[in-house]
Parts: sequence; C-alpha cells; structure tokens
Amino acid sequence: MLSEQEQADVLRPFQVLVRKYESELETAKESGDLKNEERDEKITQLEKGKIGVEEFIQGLTPRVKSPDAEFKELVDGLEADRATQSGIFNDAYALYNYKYTPGQKIEMNRRVIAVNVSRLISNTDMDVLQKQWSAILGMKNDKELEAAKKRFEDRLLEWEGLIAKKRNGSR
Repeated sequence: MLSEQEQADVLRPFQVLVRKYESELETAKESGDLKNEERDEKITQLEKGKIGVEEFIQGLTPRVKSPDAEFKELVDGLEADRATQSGIFNDAYALYNYKYTPGQKIEMNRRVIAVNVSRLISNTDMDVLQKQWSAILGMKNDKELEAAKKRFEDRLLEWEGLIAKKRNGSR
C-alpha cells in the first residue's frame, strides 16, 4: 500500500494539469484579443480537457489507494497517460494563440541580431526589419498577427539568404 505522500506524488502531475487548465480558462475568458467564436472554441476545448483530467484523477484515485499498489510500477505505468493528458492541454492552449512563445522570441531575436551584425544590409533596411519585429511583438493575438508573423519571417529569411549568398560569393 502506498503512503499518503506516495499517493499525493502519483496524483500531483494530474492535479497540476487541472490547475493549468483552470488558469488558462480564466485567461481565455478574460481575453479580448480573440474573436468571440475563437475564444468560445478555445474555452470549450479547455473545459473538455479539464473535465477529462478530473475524470482521469477520479479513476486513478482508487488504484492509488489500493493495498496492492506499488509506487514505482504505478508511476511508470502513468507516464504515457501524463504525456497524453499534457498533449491535450498543449493543443487546447495553442488553439488560436498566434503569439510567439518565449523560446521562439529568443530565436527570432537571435536571427535579427545575426542579420544586423552581418553589416551587409543598410541601416535603413535594418531599421525597417527591427520596426516590423517590434510591431509584431505589440500586436493583438488574432489572425492579423499570424499574417504579420508570416510576412516578417519571410522577409527575415530573404535577408538571411542574401547574406549567405554574399558571404559565399566572397569566398
């Protein structure tokens, strides 16, 4: 039989996921960035996912309290369930979220800086690129942001390609 601490340890990742759903639901309900139908769809997906995790916890609780439960086996057996439940959350979270993630922002900043330090484009062109990047970071989270990101990334890719050509041509 699992101790109370072990029982809590087994249930904790799923309880944390429920809290993530609750937090994201609260954010989605307060969001003015998304159109009503997009927000409603996201809220529906988040609510469905939250209910699914809560039902999973209800089904898991008797297993955790069983006198035959073995901690290591139970935890190992739940890894796939945790990954599945987390994947469902991530899909619902990403729904109609057009903003860059922190990791994507870092990568885009790195690329913009690389173009800038190449010194192969004019100050005017670089200024335009940086203003476009700043504008994107300040845009509302809607389909217009998605289109602006595409235009910016395409333009950045063009500059990166031109810089690569100039560098390869000079060697």
